Amino acid sequence: MLDHGAYTLLTDFQYAREMAIPSIEVAYRICGASTKREKKSVEFVLNEFFYLVQEGWRNKRVDEELSLANSKSESARRSANARWTRSERNANAYANASKTQCYSDSRLQTPEKEAEERQRTTAAAFAAIGFPNPIGQPAFQKIFLEEYDRREEYGWLTQVMEQTIQRCQREGVGVSPHFFEAKHIVEKEERATFENRDALAGAHREEMARSLDEQSERAQERGRFYDECLTEARRRAVDIDVITAERKRACG
Repeated sequence: MLDHGAYTLLTDFQYAREMAIPSIEVAYRICGASTKREKKSVEFVLNEFFYLVQEGWRNKRVDEELSLANSKSESARRSANARWTRSERNANAYANASKTQCYSDSRLQTPEKEAEERQRTTAAAFAAIGFPNPIGQPAFQKIFLEEYDRREEYGWLTQVMEQTIQRCQREGVGVSPHFFEAKHIVEKEERATFENRDALAGAHREEMARSLDEQSERAQERGRFYDECLTEARRRAVDIDVITAERKRACG
């Protein structure tokens, strides 16, 4: 049972952090191992089910499932973020080219071109959540664009949209009902990604739990066999002692 608990805690750590376990000492802390027996159990699980790389200890099955989940997550993210049409991609390419040209010669940057560039950036942000054109008031668009620029920090578009709604409520800016509908759609797509990852992790934990239980049963069987062998050896030793004593009496 100690091995099972240590395995679950260590794999959960790798699932949650998506990183290797840096050292055995960190593994002890993750599992709350303080006694000698608990630490030996942690070491057994690491040596049996993990492999050591430069960054630390990793579990091959977790690596494979995280890679699969991230691949599906990326597909879902592209579905939510990249509802682009060919004309929109061309518009973004044109915007990037325009930005480079303006950087090389600042005298060519005009308020009109800056406004045009902002319009393209805003259109791209709204296209990522399913709108072919920006919606809402300019104040709302400004807030959404600022939060969208932090999407790497938030990790998910749902969080970007939630932060936009909260800011608008604090600042007294109206939010279009269509934005709430789009958030519901994006949230469903991203939740499906999370559920798929959790399902993979849960199935893996159940499989490994069964494997650990089978190993425990085999270890118990070996223990019983060794006990029987020891009992038999002791019985034979007693028999030999009896025979030896009888021979001594006979010779005497």
